Amino acid sequence: MIKKIPKYKVIDRNKNVLIQGNILFEIIETLILNTIKHIETKKSLITRIEKNHFVYFDLLSMIYQNSNYFEWENIETIEYIYNNKKFLDPKDFVKFKKSSFKLSSRVNNIDVENIKWKR
Repeated sequence: MIKKIPKYKVIDRNKNVLIQGNILFEIIETLILNTIKHIETKKSLITRIEKNHFVYFDLLSMIYQNSNYFEWENIETIEYIYNNKKFLDPKDFVKFKKSSFKLSSRVNNIDVENIKWKR
C-alpha cells in the first residue's frame, strides 16, 4: 500500500500558493511546543494538572481526518472549546487544503483525485 503524507497549501486571496508543507507535523509540533512553553511560564501548578491539553490535539486530528478543508467554523469551534474565547479573526483566516490519493490497483493503476477549492 502506498501511503502519502498529508500536505497543506496556504493561499492568498488570488489563489497564489504562499507556503506548503506537511500539515500534521507542523501544526502538532508547533501547538505542543507553544502549549508546553505557555504552561511552564504562565500557569500555576493546579492549571498544569487540571487542564487536559490532549483534548485539543484530539479535536484537531478529528477535524483533519473528517474533512478536506479546515473551514473557519472548525477552527472557531476548537478555539471556543479549548480556550473559552476567540483569538483569531475570520477575515485573516486562510483555508488549508488536504491532498487526496486513492489507490485503485497496487500493481497497475493509481488514481489520484484532486480536491477543488470550495467557492
